[in-house]
Amino acid sequence: MFEVIKLQHNTPEWLAFRKNGIGASDASAVLGMSNWVTNIELWEEKVGLREPRDLSDSEVVKYGSEAEEYNVRLFALQYADRYKTKVDKSVVYLKNGFQFASLDGELEEIQTKILGIYEGKTVL
Repeated sequence: MFEVIKLQHNTPEWLAFRKNGIGASDASAVLGMSNWVTNIELWEEKVGLREPRDLSDSEVVKYGSEAEEYNVRLFALQYADRYKTKVDKSVVYLKNGFQFASLDGELEEIQTKILGIYEGKTVL
């Protein structure tokens, strides 16, 4: 079961919330495969021993953030016959008290009305 929390992405409240769990952006660090942070550094961030590095000036991070809405719209164009899409950058899904996701978009399969998510990644 998921809890839905309204937090606008990239606000101070959202950034503070991220310290309390593991999100999709943390997954590669948990596995020791991140180019940005080690799994030990991530653990230190989550328990309050260090502040997360500010990556907002990174060209790759800027590009990925700016591309999110366009990627959802491109998906919507390509699959308009199968899915309704929605972008809502104020929703965070929380599961089991520590797993969370700030999604790029939400989907609804037109034929079955089954709900889903859209999460896209870009590569430079």
